[in-house]
Amino acid sequence: MSSFLKTGFSIIDIFSIEEHQIISKTIKKAINERLNAIAVNRLFLNDLKDYHNLNLTDDFHQQVVDASTRCIDFNNFSANIKKNNSIKQIMDECWDHHEFRLIWVGNLKNDEVKENYASFRIARPNLLNDVGGIHLDKHVGSVKNLGDENLLTIWLPIVGFNEKYTLNFAPGSHLYDHPDNFIEEDSNYISTTYGDDYTGKFKYCRPQLSLGQGVIFDPNLLHGASYNLGQDTRISIELRLFNAKMKYVFDS
Repeated sequence: MSSFLKTGFSIIDIFSIEEHQIISKTIKKAINERLNAIAVNRLFLNDLKDYHNLNLTDDFHQQVVDASTRCIDFNNFSANIKKNNSIKQIMDECWDHHEFRLIWVGNLKNDEVKENYASFRIARPNLLNDVGGIHLDKHVGSVKNLGDENLLTIWLPIVGFNEKYTLNFAPGSHLYDHPDNFIEEDSNYISTTYGDDYTGKFKYCRPQLSLGQGVIFDPNLLHGASYNLGQDTRISIELRLFNAKMKYVFDS
């Protein structure tokens, strides 16, 4: 809790080895179904870390990672979150209760919303275009301040656990009022990003994680530009936990 309040994020234990394996298989199945739908020749991914070895064209890769299809049903794993004492403690501190809704939000302009779903991300080694810029999760779905103080995000690596792979955070940046005039429009990503002339004044870190661990963080925490500096494809999951006692634009 003290780490979360000071830095804006905290490393927590969430899943067992067996649960991690199930999630990995679920993501691999989703990718292979997408490959089968878009590829002329038969393509099959045996191991998530080898995704980059498929050598997909830019067009095929973009179809695989399209936000509208890059999500998985997370109903079977929601119990882990509900019973996790670290998560409940942070929610109690932020919201005065720990009732939440797990919601996948793609592009709200296209009504991309699913309850009890999570999104997965793919970042190939040393390909800068696979990664978005520095942003805030409270602007999720390209709607400014959608989450504001009523959202918590959990980032969980499936492949890639050390500093070459993990999410890039600016510790303590959640305490700042980030000015709108530094927001950039980037048509390549859903996230609303901030310019280098603003984000460059912050210091960043990439935490070391173990299998089954994730990072829970504040919606006002600057993060992103988390380039894959390793040799394997990075696969990660994002869980967006919305305050269940609030009404949102996607509820109307």
